[in-house]
Amino acid sequence: MISADDQHAIEHLHACYIHAADRGDLALMRTLYTDDAIEVHGDYEGPVDGFFEMLRPGFDYFLSTVHIVTNVLCHVDGDTAESEARGTAYLRMAGDPPYSMIVINRLFDHYRRVDGRWLFSRRNVLVDWAETFPGREGNLEVVAPYPSGARGRTDMVYSETPGMVAALRGKLPPIA
Repeated sequence: MISADDQHAIEHLHACYIHAADRGDLALMRTLYTDDAIEVHGDYEGPVDGFFEMLRPGFDYFLSTVHIVTNVLCHVDGDTAESEARGTAYLRMAGDPPYSMIVINRLFDHYRRVDGRWLFSRRNVLVDWAETFPGREGNLEVVAPYPSGARGRTDMVYSETPGMVAALRGKLPPIA
């Protein structure tokens, strides 16, 4: 069971991340991670500072972004935690003409409590669905590197957040 204070703190961490992402505030975003944090985001897997360097040039590609995170399902074990959360990104992309994209994703996060504050220690993103509009063919290369979700035990939630899944399922039989 997760305390209301821990749940609120972790959801607040996500809200701060979204604010920083939508404003392009990498300095603020960096304060939300542990010093040794790992980011797995599409083609990138490595230290979070390298992820930020990869993001910086791409900011010109996005005219505007709106990220929403919901359903943050957490499991806390002492000063560590893990979660699965649902994400929706509404992206206005540069192009001739500009176009829009909606991306439905899931976030598999690991956290550490440092000096009483929850921080991301590892983040992994998968894309369940993406679509460009109005009716453009292609242009989904932005999400091509991301793994996609699956039904059953092959879904990333089982490998990325096993403690959370075990706590959620309790004494239920294993999933086939």
